[in-house]
Amino acid sequence: MANSSSSDESCKAPDNFRISSASTNGEDEESDVAGYTTKRRPTAATKELLKDANAKDRNATTGMGAHMRCPLCHSCSASRFHCRNCVRNGNITHSQAERPESLTEKQQRYINLQAGLKTFSTRYERLIGQHRSNEDRLMAIKAKRKQLELLQQLISGTGQRLRVLGERRDELRRANAEKRKNLPKYPDKVKMLENYVLDRVEKIEKLRETHLGLLDSIKQAARRSIQQLVTYVFPIAEVVLKEEQQRRASVERTEEAETIAALADAKNTSYIRGKWVFHGSGISEVQYRIVGPSLPANGDYTAYLDWLADNKDDVPKATANEITPSRFEAYRIVGALTYTAQLTQLLSFYLNVRLPHKIAYGDFCRKLLNEEQFRRKISRLNSNIMYLAYTQQVKLRALIEQHTLENLLAILDLERSDLGRYGHLDVNNAPLMKSVDSLLIGIETATESESEDENSLRMDWEAVPSLTPQPELADPNLMPAANQQSTIAFVRMAATSVLRWIK
Repeated sequence: MANSSSSDESCKAPDNFRISSASTNGEDEESDVAGYTTKRRPTAATKELLKDANAKDRNATTGMGAHMRCPLCHSCSASRFHCRNCVRNGNITHSQAERPESLTEKQQRYINLQAGLKTFSTRYERLIGQHRSNEDRLMAIKAKRKQLELLQQLISGTGQRLRVLGERRDELRRANAEKRKNLPKYPDKVKMLENYVLDRVEKIEKLRETHLGLLDSIKQAARRSIQQLVTYVFPIAEVVLKEEQQRRASVERTEEAETIAALADAKNTSYIRGKWVFHGSGISEVQYRIVGPSLPANGDYTAYLDWLADNKDDVPKATANEITPSRFEAYRIVGALTYTAQLTQLLSFYLNVRLPHKIAYGDFCRKLLNEEQFRRKISRLNSNIMYLAYTQQVKLRALIEQHTLENLLAILDLERSDLGRYGHLDVNNAPLMKSVDSLLIGIETATESESEDENSLRMDWEAVPSLTPQPELADPNLMPAANQQSTIAFVRMAATSVLRWIK
């Protein structure tokens, strides 16, 4: 490049301008440095020749420089130009450089810098590889040390565990040694325990037999007491009234007898509730007598209700000394019910059974009951009798709940019941739902005052005829054997369950 003034513009190289590194005079030689093709520096002789040529060129161009134009830009003039060979060989310098340096020298210096950079890069790669390998070794050493510490901890823990296991082993050895010493004693102890168990089994069997014997004794005692009770205190018998027997016996009656019978029928007939009622209509039925009074076998107590309706206004239908048939029938029913209620409570005492309903037997005879109270007390009495039959294993399906005394006779009949038994209750023998409903119709319709009055029982006794001398007791061998004894709590639970089935 040629030097130019400050007013010169930038110049363009022509199309055929090219810098070549080929030597024209054959003095330069190519060399290969780090894969690049470079030129060797010219020798001292070559430099001298170049200086002489340059001096000649400068002298030649100085004389005609004022008249020549730049071949590159064709617009600016210069006082110094380089020949084609110098440009081709790179022997050109910058006009404003502080240190004159040719293009060839710059190229050579660049090539040397590239070679040095490559050398440094190779050295860097080698050094960094060594550094990385050293770091890898350090990391491996740290990992090995960590593994070594873990192994040492494992060895320490294993050793401690082995010591503990060794101590336990020694303890087990000592315990086994002591057991081996005591082992010959165990067969004797086993034999003693076998003998003890056999002895206890025999004692339990004897106690069971004794217990069953006591239960049988209690059962027989209860049966004897009940037998004495129904024989001497509350005798019950099935009877047919004499009027019916005489009516059956007399096939042909005289005119006088017919007149007497007609007068008797008229006397026993009264007008009640808009109809004529014959008070002797129940005479022909079978009745059960307890002590003195009797009850209809079919449980029909309408005679009392009719008499109650006839005297509800407290207006007597007869004189003070006259006893009407309706009044006689009512008193007979009330007296029989009083004895029946008292007998039922005594049976529950001897049989150790808690009745589901409390009944003050004195209420039947000490105060005048209205129809609702009377039906309710009858329902309670029948319910207690049915429960007694249930506890004594009487087949309830063969009973009718309205037949009060007939059900009591079924309980006292040893062929139909297990009187005085102890043990569990047969659920299959439970009363039918229909029977329970019919029994509890009058029980659940009671008023509060009546319930409180019946819960407070009087402890008095009904007067009974004097006792005759007692005969010899019945042979207990005729009674069947007793079952196992049941607890009172179980009986209470059974009673509650039976009476709550309708809910």
